[in-house]
Amino acid sequence: MSYFRYIHKATAWERDGVDPLGRTKWKEPVVTDCRWEDVQRVFTTGDGRQERSRSVIYHDKSLGEGWKIKKGVHTNVEPPDDAYEIRNYREMPDLFGNKVEKRSIL
Repeated sequence: MSYFRYIHKATAWERDGVDPLGRTKWKEPVVTDCRWEDVQRVFTTGDGRQERSRSVIYHDKSLGEGWKIKKGVHTNVEPPDDAYEIRNYREMPDLFGNKVEKRSIL
């Protein structure tokens, strides 16, 4: 059960290091059900700076900061150039510990 109705799908790519030529390698893409909201919110980065978001995504799979994400289902091995980077990621359990809200900020 979720706090949100997931009405969209998104594809996310996790970095998997670099190849011998210094190019980023990517793991297999992950497709997640989500609610994609194009809203601007002020958030604090890991190093304490405040930034403004491009979008906030609530989703059902665990992702992470530094991943690339794009709305829709994609099968590309590498993320497309117009994919966004997840700049802030949080998992927040409810008071009873039986539901977890997963949120990514772009």
